[in-house]
Amino acid sequence: MSLSKISCAVTHDLHHYLKAEERADNRASGIACTADLMLDDRRDELAEGFTEALYGPGTPAEAVAEFHAFVGKEVLCGAFERDPAFCRRYPALAEFARQWIDTAAEAQMQKEAA
Repeated sequence: MSLSKISCAVTHDLHHYLKAEERADNRASGIACTADLMLDDRRDELAEGFTEALYGPGTPAEAVAEFHAFVGKEVLCGAFERDPAFCRRYPALAEFARQWIDTAAEAQMQKEAA
């Protein structure tokens, strides 16, 4: 098909469609870049705001449950493996988790021995 046979209206619509797509792509890229910078500069502030929003009204119970499952697993892994970054950033939490893991393991050993 020759481009000369495409009507001006179709060409005009295509131009507007492509411009809208470009704006949407630029917006998505801008949001991603801004979020990345915010996480670098304001991580603690964002984490606090996120947690407040998570426990706020309207949050699905499944999201809160998944958050707890994820955080619990990550904390236990970080403490058990004595991840240096985790232990340095959250020393009290790492120590508490490590003690909890040791206590749970000891209880399991006693249960299996009985």
